[in-house]
Amino acid sequence: MRKELHCLPRNWVAMPVTTPEIKWQSVERLGATVVLLGDSYHEAQAYAKKLAKEEGRSFIPPFDHPDIIMGQGTVGMEVMREDYWCGAGVEPPDANAMALSLHHGERITLDQVGGFADGVAVKEVGEETFRLCKELIDGVVLISRDAICGSIEQTRATNTTTITTFFNQNSSSRRDNRSASSRPLQPGSRQGYGGRPRRGGRFYQSSS
Repeated sequence: MRKELHCLPRNWVAMPVTTPEIKWQSVERLGATVVLLGDSYHEAQAYAKKLAKEEGRSFIPPFDHPDIIMGQGTVGMEVMREDYWCGAGVEPPDANAMALSLHHGERITLDQVGGFADGVAVKEVGEETFRLCKELIDGVVLISRDAICGSIEQTRATNTTTITTFFNQNSSSRRDNRSASSRPLQPGSRQGYGGRPRRGGRFYQSSS
């Protein structure tokens, strides 16, 4: 992949300014020109589409395309080879676009999203992504930042000091991104947060 990127004509990758440094630096090392723009994925995507149109380039979406999804699906195959059972898809309450979309039976656009779990920090889920999730999964479990940090700490996937620093710096965005129409369907025993990852959270069920 590194060789291919360097051999291509100048290519651009647009990312929000909230993208972790380790991510955009990795993309730069592969030979792309990274443009950090906007506070959300949708702002970065709008810029990428505009640039592609103005310069006659091809726009490649990060996830909402069958070919991209097929490629990313190999990660799931690797997980299955490890004999690891995954019981649910999860989202944080301040980036719960998929949970709400499944609940309402249509794609829901959030007014704002939290950036702590940057991989799911989108205001609106992809059209193809939503179609597949609606067909293949029953719902999404919402988990807290504490649970996310606990999972990372348990697997030792990264330095928890970095996570704690980010959490403290973004304390103002801890409010749940919910409205009266997005109350959890099954609260109760699934709620509660602590230092360990939870087996549950607040569960949003598909309306279909």
